[in-house]
Amino acid sequence: MIDLAIAVASTPPPAALPAPLALPGFPRAAVEPFARGLDLALDPDELAAAVERHLCELEEAHRTNEFLDPREARAVAAACRRFLERARTANGPTRTLALAAGRFFILTDDAEADFEVGGLDDDMGVLDAVATHLGWFDCRVAR
Repeated sequence: MIDLAIAVASTPPPAALPAPLALPGFPRAAVEPFARGLDLALDPDELAAAVERHLCELEEAHRTNEFLDPREARAVAAACRRFLERARTANGPTRTLALAAGRFFILTDDAEADFEVGGLDDDMGVLDAVATHLGWFDCRVAR
């Protein structure tokens, strides 16, 4: 007997890694920095710690730049946490995409400088595009 709730909520994993630009809404300027994470062996625990450090750095930066939005940084970090938690039980291309999405937030050389106004727009675009592709709508950035 199939549990209907599980069958409906389950999203089949992608068979292969898609090109980032093939993901609807993926920021064009983020392709290269995101793609660099697709070939790395990434550890969810190390990424989770790095996400927390980067969030602390962004919150600290808000103290000297009132135009940086700490709520936005917290929302992006929360989405990363959800990605990394799901990545722990995912396999293959799904795991790779989830970890690369979580990694994107901590990059200092991504498409936009995180410590400038609007600097997290690319991070939100990447997370939302990957979440939508994987059917992990709870991993989208809350706005």
